[in-house]
Amino acid sequence: LLENASKQYIFPPMIRQNAWSLDGKWSIHDEQITSEESGAKLRLGFAAKEVYLVIESPNESTIQVFLN
Repeated sequence: LLENASKQYIFPPMIRQNAWSLDGKWSIHDEQITSEESGAKLRLGFAAKEVYLVIESPNESTIQVFLN
């Protein structure tokens, strides 16, 4: 991961358990990860009773969450 710069990421073929991955253009900083384009994706690979994700947008946005 490239910190404090914008970079294009591609999902790996498989994600390890208890890991996460990015797809699309993202900017990574100490306290946050920011999508830099519409359609950017975040994949979480956690098996847990509860998983918390904090999401914020400066504009009204639609966010899709898929569970399996």
